[in-house]
Amino acid sequence: MRGRTRLLLPGLGLLTLLVTGHAVTSPPSQAVEPDARPTHAVSLDRATTGAVLSPDGRRAYVTTRGAVVTLDTTNLKQISRFRSGGLPLAPTVSPRGTRLYAADAANGRVLALSTKDGRREWTVTIGGAPRTAVLDRNGVLLYLTDTTRDLVIVLDTQHRQVRAG
Repeated sequence: MRGRTRLLLPGLGLLTLLVTGHAVTSPPSQAVEPDARPTHAVSLDRATTGAVLSPDGRRAYVTTRGAVVTLDTTNLKQISRFRSGGLPLAPTVSPRGTRLYAADAANGRVLALSTKDGRREWTVTIGGAPRTAVLDRNGVLLYLTDTTRDLVIVLDTQHRQVRAG
């Protein structure tokens, strides 16, 4: 990314994205110069529940209630919006950027979605209310937390099976 800083921080219905010195807040999203003057706005009709950058930093995937929105990080334009169902939280992207995983707290499951067309590739029901998801660097093990059961759940994404939790 040649010296450019890209940082994505989700929280409480507010998304902050720093892209080459600009901050974006949504909904609605605003790009802000260092002196805090808005330069762009990205309107999202629902509160955000999480966000993650693609491995190359060119896309931001923003989860909302029942949907995933894809933003182009170079111009902050919405590229696509696809239905995910449920309440997707804590999205994470595979190392090659082809699959997005999200914890669905409303339905106690993990969603695996294609980043190309939003197609649901698979779901695994794990119960409880998974809240966060982190993928290992190989893209095989997905670590999820469930605060309702005080568990860390380890899901093997290749075999779609829970290994621990």
